[in-house]
Amino acid sequence: MNSHDETEVTRVLAGINNYEKTLYEIYNSFAIIFSEYKTFWHDIAVEENTHSMMVEVFISLYNEGDISFSGRNFQLAEIESEVEKLRSFQNEMKERQISINEAVEFSLTAEKSIIEREIFKIKDSDPPEFKKLLKELLKGFNKHYSTIYKFYRNIKK
Repeated sequence: MNSHDETEVTRVLAGINNYEKTLYEIYNSFAIIFSEYKTFWHDIAVEENTHSMMVEVFISLYNEGDISFSGRNFQLAEIESEVEKLRSFQNEMKERQISINEAVEFSLTAEKSIIEREIFKIKDSDPPEFKKLLKELLKGFNKHYSTIYKFYRNIKK
């Protein structure tokens, strides 16, 4: 049994997973909407799906009691707020046609804002498996931000 507030940890981990899954869905939608850039958006979507699967593996390890947290206060409201922003944009895409510039600007904001959140900062007291997960997720966010930014610069030429 984990000693930390299991409900909070479970909800935060589910929130991280929801963030990754929702980004996957949005980028997949971009691949359909912007067919001339299908490969670009599809590749990023696949990576987001991989991140989601990594989080799911971590969640199962946590649920089995193989990992525990101590000295870690999660900010559940932060991750919930970020997931809500993604879902709001996802709903907006259903109601109106978005431009490639809007898609790129949204993506840059989504990738950057999550990097800046306290929840993704590694703490000394974090379990090694969680540190590894956070490092991989942060590496992915940084890579996506850089890739999308380069893409944006190229399509503006």
